[in-house]
Amino acid sequence: MEHRRLSDNEFEQLWQETEARGKAHRLSAEFPQWQQRRQRSLAAVAMLTVGVAVAVPMLSHNTSDCRFDNVYCNRTDTGASQWADLAAIMLKEA
Repeated sequence: MEHRRLSDNEFEQLWQETEARGKAHRLSAEFPQWQQRRQRSLAAVAMLTVGVAVAVPMLSHNTSDCRFDNVYCNRTDTGASQWADLAAIMLKEA
């Protein structure tokens, strides 16, 4: 059996191929878990985005812009101004 000495370039090439095979095997084995984590992360980001999109308009709603010009009551002996004053007092306390 004849033994041939490898050149530095041949040795380096064989070393890189062997290393690449090991990494490729490890990556292919870990891919399903990685994909699952990625999908969970994307779902969490999507839920957070939807939550912010719903919460921001609700939290930024300014009640001082709302006007209550009309008051309706089925009691005819009580004036509308009395109910408007009562509503104003209740809104200030809240």
